[in-house]
Amino acid sequence: MNPTNEEILALVKDALEQTKIPYNFENETYIFQNWFKNDPNNVLFRIKVSEKTLIILTEHPLYCDKNETEMIKLVNLINCHYMMSALIFDVNKKQIINKHCISCFQSMPTPTMIRNALLLSLLYFDTFRIGLPDILLGHKAEDVFSSCLNKDKKFSSIKEPTLLN
Repeated sequence: MNPTNEEILALVKDALEQTKIPYNFENETYIFQNWFKNDPNNVLFRIKVSEKTLIILTEHPLYCDKNETEMIKLVNLINCHYMMSALIFDVNKKQIINKHCISCFQSMPTPTMIRNALLLSLLYFDTFRIGLPDILLGHKAEDVFSSCLNKDKKFSSIKEPTLLN
């Protein structure tokens, strides 16, 4: 089966509606926030389909100009150790973006695959999001990376997300 972009978009819509995730649809992109109860308001999800690839973007604005070099080092450390997603530091917009892609060239993803990709995207992003303020406060990327992976040293009270439904 070789699905079209329209078929993939319709499947994403069905998956979001089955999961009861409220969304907006703008410019061929599903946009939503607060899928999880303890998800902060400033984390934004976007799902788009481009060239038969399902792309899930999780965006978090930083609102700070300090320590860009260390932030880039942290993003590179994370990307070198984890292959499931990719973190991107957009210097111009001052935000961190987690990009998760699912290729749909040979097969159609299931609603469960889409939901699991969203969950993985948020969990991956949340593991390292808690370290971003530490970089902005002047800590070294290597130390922040280690503290994000060590559950006892996390500075945030964020726990595993709880689904709304």
